[in-house]
Amino acid sequence: MTCAAILDWLGNNWEEVAGVVTGLAYLFFAVRQSILLWALGILSAVFFIVVFFRAEVYGNMVLQTYYLVMSIYGWIHWAKGTKRTSEHSLKGLLPVTRLSLRPGAIALLVSLLAFLPVYFLLRDIVHSPVPFLDAVTSVLSMTATWMLARKIIENWLVWIAVDAVSSFMYYSRELYFTAFLYAVYATVAILGFLAWKKTMQVAS
Repeated sequence: MTCAAILDWLGNNWEEVAGVVTGLAYLFFAVRQSILLWALGILSAVFFIVVFFRAEVYGNMVLQTYYLVMSIYGWIHWAKGTKRTSEHSLKGLLPVTRLSLRPGAIALLVSLLAFLPVYFLLRDIVHSPVPFLDAVTSVLSMTATWMLARKIIENWLVWIAVDAVSSFMYYSRELYFTAFLYAVYATVAILGFLAWKKTMQVAS
């Protein structure tokens, strides 16, 4: 591919490139437990709303709107939690927690109940070209984002599965740059889980 062709592709797909860049930065700050991740989450969501609308991946387009809202919520929750924690800890970070039985059961039940209506909506009304994968990744991503906003370590385990499936889905829709991003997400999610687990061990 020539330099001119690359520049032409970048010019026609700048929203996807910007979404990837801010998405990678978002992941970096998430692993480091920095509140800056939520500002980057807002930017990334805005870019990908445009990208997924054009690619007709409507479930994930709506999902990005959810990400936008949850990024605002996460920012507020982490800021309040960090302020409270700093009064009792020199490090001043909102502590990492584990998913307890009752919230975990509720999250699983809500995810299962949400899947079917989302699937049929995408298949029969929106006519998504990949309704099953679109629905699975959309519903589980909502659950994982809520877990991240609450700083629950198991969010990384959900993300590993979601990102791997999403990478395949985006590749099938010829969103190669986005497919690459989600492959990186799946890999780094493993590192994120290990990093947060180490934080929990140090704090205990």
